[in-house]
Order: sequence, then C-alpha cells, then structure tokens
Amino acid sequence: MPPGSPLPLIATESVLGIDVDCELMRANGEFTITNDLRESVINGTDGIDKIDGGTVNVTIYGGDGNDIICGGSGNSVIYGGPGNDVLIGEQGMDTLYGDSGDDTLIGSSNTVGIEFLWGGTGNDWLNGGTGIDYLYGESGNDTLWGGDQNDKLYGDGQNADNKDCPDSLPCNDWLIGGLGSDTLNGGPGDDSIQGDLLLSQLNELAAEPEYVDGDMFRGNDGNDYMIDFGGKNTFYGGPGDDIIIGGKNVDHIEGQEGTDRIWGMDGNDQPLSGDLTQDKYQTENDEVYGGNGNDILSKAKIKLGGPGEDGCRGVEPIEAFKVACDDADWTGDKPL
Repeated sequence: MPPGSPLPLIATESVLGIDVDCELMRANGEFTITNDLRESVINGTDGIDKIDGGTVNVTIYGGDGNDIICGGSGNSVIYGGPGNDVLIGEQGMDTLYGDSGDDTLIGSSNTVGIEFLWGGTGNDWLNGGTGIDYLYGESGNDTLWGGDQNDKLYGDGQNADNKDCPDSLPCNDWLIGGLGSDTLNGGPGDDSIQGDLLLSQLNELAAEPEYVDGDMFRGNDGNDYMIDFGGKNTFYGGPGDDIIIGGKNVDHIEGQEGTDRIWGMDGNDQPLSGDLTQDKYQTENDEVYGGNGNDILSKAKIKLGGPGEDGCRGVEPIEAFKVACDDADWTGDKPL
C-alpha cells in the first residue's frame, strides 16, 4: 500500500451479539428451570433449557441442547455443555464455560472483582461486561470484546475466517479491547485485534485531548491486523506478515518477524521497528509509515517518515545498524 493510500480500518459492524434480556424473561415467566429453593447446584436437561440462577451463589450445568442460562444476582459458575448456548453472568462475579458449540458468553455488570469467560470449542462470542475480565476464546473462530475495564483477551483460534468479522479483515479471532488498559493476545492464526476505538467512534477522537489508557497487543503467529486509535499502546506483531496501526499518543511498536506494514499515526512513536528477535539482528522487509510526530524508525525499510523530525537507528550495541536509512524518503525529515 503506497504512502497516501487510505489506511485499512476495522469496519462498523455490530458487535452486540444476541438479544436476550434476562429480566424480561423473568417478567414473562419464560424460564423452564428456576432456583426458587435457592439451591447451590442446578442441573439442566438434555433438551433446550432456560435456566435462572436466582439470588444466591450457584453452579449451573446446562447439559446438552441449545440453552439460555442467566446467572442471577449471585456469584455464578456456569457450564453450557454441548450445544449452542447463551450464558449471561448478570450481577455477580462469574465464571462462564461455553464448552462445545457456538456459544455466546456475556459477563456481569459488576465492577468489583475479576471474571473469567472460556469459549471452549466452536465459534464463540465473548463479551466481558463492565468489570475486569479474562476472556479465552480457545479453539474456533472467536470474537472477544473486553468491555470497560482493564481486561485480558486471548484468542487462540486457528481455523477459517471468523463468522462475525468483516470480510475485509483476517479473523481466525477478532479481539476488541474496549475502554481500559487491556492485554490482547491473538494466539496462532490470522487475527484482527482492535484496541479502544472503533471506526464509528472516530468523531470522538477529535473532541478528546488525550486517551490515557494503553493497551498491550500481541499478534503471535499468523498474519495479524492490529489497530488502536487512542491510548499509549505497545504492539508486538510476532511471526507473520502483520499490519499495525498506532494511536493518537505515544506508541511502542515492534513488527518482529515477517514482512510487516506499520503506521505510527500522530503520536511521537519510539521505536517503530521490524525484527527485534534476540538471535537475529538484521533488517527485515518491513514498510514503516511514521505518520505525524517525531518518530524513531528502527531496523526497517522506511517508506516515508511522515511530517515531523524523524530519525533512524539500529539496536544497540550492533554498530552496523546505527545508520540503516538508505532506502528512506527523507524529504522534510532530519535523520538522527
């Protein structure tokens, strides 16, 4: 993609998942299994269950079938079992296990404590809710949405394109951090990893003076697409041919192994770099676009520094790479 071309942005597709309202289901008497006796364990049937965990701390086993399980107001541990299940934590500190099938897991509105969501096998959709969440997609083509707090998201999918991901993006897994300082780990496969802002929120970027939250991105194996418009972020592309787009503020970006394309955007990015593995100090075929700001462009084939005073350096103490900018277009820039 030549300088001046539009940057590839994540499309504005709905990530709201499914339409299940636990409170409305209670009001309409739709649950087939309720916890009126305040049991600590509830077992579903082999059919299609609609289970209400009630007001106590409870462990729920959905069993076979496409179940809908609402955890209630207590701390819930929910096992969906085989089938395409919908698990909703609601108000407590919850742990949700999707098991096999294409499951939808939604954490609670509780902002205290830590919740864990495990997708299991299948193409799953995980939304952490408003608390601090650990989301594990596991095998399959998963979509993970962190929510509002400082979350950790792990994709681990290695299969074909994600069922919810826009067709223009590589998505064995699709990870969306949301607000907060998140850790996003794509795992093996070609992943798309989104930080704070979606394309639909770009108008908010112009109105805000600074996004202070910073996310940690790890693409790992595969050809990954990583983007974050806000926050002070750290990107590690990992092996594979990656596309990395930094944010408004100061980012640390390492393309690592593979033929990567990196945009620093408007912040003062240090460093924007290619391969930084411990056992190999040589320039890879990375294309680096510094964007606006004063950037340090390390160990890369620099296509365009961008506005601002940009420099180029190697990785100390390797003297041979202190100046490696012969391919750069330094019009308007000042090499270090």
